[in-house]
This record gives sequence, C-alpha cells and structure tokens, in this order.
Amino acid sequence: MQRTVNDRYSHVMAFGQTDDQYREWRMMVKGGLQSQHMGWGLTSSLAWDIIEAVSLIETYDDLEIVFITNGVGLEPRVMARYTLRIAIALKEHRHKPWVVLDETTRYLRPIFRAEGVPIAQGMIELAIFNRWNSQIIREEPSEEEKAIADEEATQA
Repeated sequence: MQRTVNDRYSHVMAFGQTDDQYREWRMMVKGGLQSQHMGWGLTSSLAWDIIEAVSLIETYDDLEIVFITNGVGLEPRVMARYTLRIAIALKEHRHKPWVVLDETTRYLRPIFRAEGVPIAQGMIELAIFNRWNSQIIREEPSEEEKAIADEEATQA
C-alpha cells in the first residue's frame, strides 16, 4: 500500500482485549496520534475471538497494524496457537500488516518471525506512524534538482 504524505489515517485491528479495554485503548491511541500529528484518523476493529481475527485479516484489505495483547487472560499455549493462525493470515495478506505486541505477549515474537511477519517496536502510536511513513510515495527529484544537488556536493 502506498499513500501521499497527506493521507494521515491508519487501519488497526486489536486482539486479546475486553470491550472496556478496547474502548480505553482506542481513545488513548487516537488521542496520542492526534496530539502528535494534527488531523490523524484511526479506524480500528476488535476481534472477539480467533475466528473473527483471521476473518478480519482476510477481508480487511486496508489493514496495516495488528495489536495483540492478552487482557482476557488466555493460557500461554492457547495464545501461541492463536498467534500462529494470526501470523499465517498476516503473512498471506497482500499489504503485509505489521504486528505490535505488548508486555503480556512479547514472548510470541518467535512465531511471527518464523512466518516473516514484521514486528513493530515501541508504543503503538510510534508503530502506526512508522508504518504510515514507510508507505509514503517518495517522488524522484527532477533532473534540475539532481543537477543542483550534484553541484552542491562537488562544492562541499
């Protein structure tokens, strides 16, 4: 997926949260994005279970980030099985969404790495910004701009 610098929006799916945790998380993330970068839009969905998570990944064409936490208290083995299904679905997604893990799910990194799914580092807002920034269409400099840059480089 490519976009221009003015397309400031992100599509995120959350997994492993209760309703209340999701509402609080969404409000916090949206507020953080808007305070850092005016005019930012956020579209997000909460996957209630693994079936819905895989279905959303398969059908959500603009999906960019999947945030995984274990706020619902799943057993680590269950979480690992679910994570493998999510990782396989992400690997097959045409835009190769990134995954963000919180402190309760960092132990799942090897599963995503094995499937070649990019793992974003840091806070979710930073991951969203970095993902957006990686998609910006960079225009090639004109011949005139290249000549000026070459001239400046030789003078330095």
